[in-house]
Amino acid sequence: MDDLEIHGHRATITDLRPACDCGWTADRGFPSRDEAVEHWMRAHALAALEAEPPSWLLVKSDILREQVEELTRCRPEVALKLLAEVESWQRPLTERAVAAARATGASWADVGAALGVSRQAAHERFRALDQPMS
Repeated sequence: MDDLEIHGHRATITDLRPACDCGWTADRGFPSRDEAVEHWMRAHALAALEAEPPSWLLVKSDILREQVEELTRCRPEVALKLLAEVESWQRPLTERAVAAARATGASWADVGAALGVSRQAAHERFRALDQPMS
């Protein structure tokens, strides 16, 4: 198997020990190249893929952003109405995603990293979600 690349991760096998161009390295060597490749796939590449949003959804997000930017140039008042609509569902979805992540054991650092903010900023903004609902 010569093509050891999967969505932004490229493996190399040196002395039957897999490593990735992102910096990940296996903690040991393997008896065969196939086993080294399989370990890279299971222990690293697939986990890295699972941690990223689906590429098809990112493409749709990019298209929406580009179209809203064009609408902002041509019809800014209409763009504002659209952005208000997006915000009306984006905020509650973000809160539900944060609550779900916290319920499954994500730390505030994990939440902050996913949102692109610090642990402290995530905690400050969403800490009420940790409170039991009455």
